[in-house]
Amino acid sequence: MIPLDAVLFYVFGAAAVASSLAVVTQRNPMHSVLWLIGSFVALAGLYINLDSPFTAVTQIIVYAGAIMVLFL
Repeated sequence: MIPLDAVLFYVFGAAAVASSLAVVTQRNPMHSVLWLIGSFVALAGLYINLDSPFTAVTQIIVYAGAIMVLFL
């Protein structure tokens, strides 16, 4: 039986890689920013999987909340 941590790692890792590739390939900057937020959420999921909820919340608040708003 595959442990849940391994499954979550592969799911969040695949989501992070896919959304990061979508950031680079988008022509519209607004769509690129939305995919970048998705990448940050996937990275926060990886941090939660590592039992580091403070880092995950900081990732969402600082990067998705502040830097993406400045970019928009």
